Amino acid sequence: MVVSAAMIFSQRQSHIHLVIYGKAASVPTETPNLHLLDLPPAPCSELLATADFHIVQQNTADSLLPPLLGEILASNRPAIAIADSGTCFADEVEDVGLIVAPRDVLGLVESIGLLDDERALTEILGNNARERALERWSRPGIIHRLSLELSDLVSDDLLGRSTRRKRGFTAENTAKPAATRP
Repeated sequence: MVVSAAMIFSQRQSHIHLVIYGKAASVPTETPNLHLLDLPPAPCSELLATADFHIVQQNTADSLLPPLLGEILASNRPAIAIADSGTCFADEVEDVGLIVAPRDVLGLVESIGLLDDERALTEILGNNARERALERWSRPGIIHRLSLELSDLVSDDLLGRSTRRKRGFTAENTAKPAATRP
């Protein structure tokens, strides 16, 4: 999808350039605004922060979140998630980026154009992404939520009843309306 989007922007003689990290050998390079780079063994936050936004696709063979999603969100840049709505991946990107259905190349092109044109929206989504990373993906955030959950479990056990408060360990506890393409 990213290659197809780059070809569309190339035909429009757009200033938009797309960079693909990793698996570069299998991607055609004839498109002048498509750049292929090998991903360093340990991606650093400085590298991820050089992008205006990130396009992230989940491997459809598994239901896990993409491995670099926490680092991508921490980069203070929005994400365009190529995902089916209602998946954990789409839920995690709500309010921090845009969601595009798999195989929707024109939707991806529109989302890229929107983030390029609407810098205020890009900044808001990027700030939201950073906050989400600190809240959900950082070690202190995870330990804090875990300690609250464990405290609730112990209290429930001592009282012999369920008084648990939901702490955000599941997507449905914190879901907000997703920012979607126009």
